[in-house]
Amino acid sequence: MSELNLNKLLELGRFTAVLRDDARKFLKVGTSALEVIEFIEKRIFDNGYFPAFPATICINEQAAHFTVFDEEVIFKKGDVIKVDFGVSDNGIITDNAFTVELETEKYKKLLDANKEVLNNILEKVSSGVTLDEIGEVSYNAAKKYGFNTIHNLCGHEIKSYDLHAGLSVPNYENGDMSKILDGMELAIEPFLTDGEPMIKEVQGGNILSLKNTRPVRDAIAKKVLNHIIENYPKLPFSKRWLLKEFDKKKVLYALNFLKRNGNVYEYGILVSNNGGMISQFEHTVVLSGGKKYIITSGVE
Repeated sequence: MSELNLNKLLELGRFTAVLRDDARKFLKVGTSALEVIEFIEKRIFDNGYFPAFPATICINEQAAHFTVFDEEVIFKKGDVIKVDFGVSDNGIITDNAFTVELETEKYKKLLDANKEVLNNILEKVSSGVTLDEIGEVSYNAAKKYGFNTIHNLCGHEIKSYDLHAGLSVPNYENGDMSKILDGMELAIEPFLTDGEPMIKEVQGGNILSLKNTRPVRDAIAKKVLNHIIENYPKLPFSKRWLLKEFDKKKVLYALNFLKRNGNVYEYGILVSNNGGMISQFEHTVVLSGGKKYIITSGVE
C-alpha cells in the first residue's frame, strides 16, 4: 500500500469509532447541534489531530454539508439526525457517519434498512469488484425495503489531503466498470430516502475551502485570507472557526469578498429534492495486502 500508512489509518480509525460512540450520547431532545459539533471538533483538536472537514449535523430532509455558524439549531422529538465527521493527521484521513431518530420510531425501518445496505456493501467491497457491482448491491438492498438510494450522492476514494479523490462509489448501477484495487482507501456511505432519489444544493452550509491564494488589496479580506492560508490551506474549514480570530462582521465581509474574488468556495447544503426523509451511515475501508480493514467500525 504505497501511499497509505496502514498503522496510522488503524490508529485514526480506532479514535474515530470511539469518538462516534461518545458523540452519539449527546443526541437528545433539547440539545443544540453546536454542542455536539463542538464536542467532536474539540476532542479531535485536543488529541493532536485535525478535522478532515468541519463536523456536520443534518436534520430530516438535509443530507449533507451543514455545520453551525451562529444559527441556533435545537434537536426536537422525531428529528432524524445525521452526524458526519472525519479525522486527519498530516493528511491521512478517516470519514464516518451515523443517523439517530430522537424518541420516536417512525423512521426505524429506514434507518435499519440503511444499516443493512451499508453492511451489504462492506461485505461486497474487495479488490477486483467493479463500482457498478457495488452500486447494484446498494440499490437492490434499499429497494428490498421500499426505499431509494440517493443517486447523486456517493462514496469516494480518499488520498492524502484529498477527501474526494479518484473513484466515486455509486449507490445505484451506473455502468462504471472501474475496479476497486488493493491499496485503496474508500469511504462507503449509502444515503437512503423515502422520497425521490436525488438531492439539490441550497445556500448556507458554512463549510469553505481555499481555492487559490491570489492576493487581495482589501485590508480586512487580506487579513482573513492570510489566516486561512496559514491555518486551513488544504482541508475544508468552518466559517465558525474564523470567529476565534475575527469578529462576526469582519468574517462575513471578508468571506463575501473572497468568494467573489475566487479565493474561497462555500459548499451548499444538500437537501432532498422533494422533502423526503434521508438517512446516512458510513465507514472507511482500507484494502491492503489482500486484506480488508473497516477501520472506523470499532471492531478489530
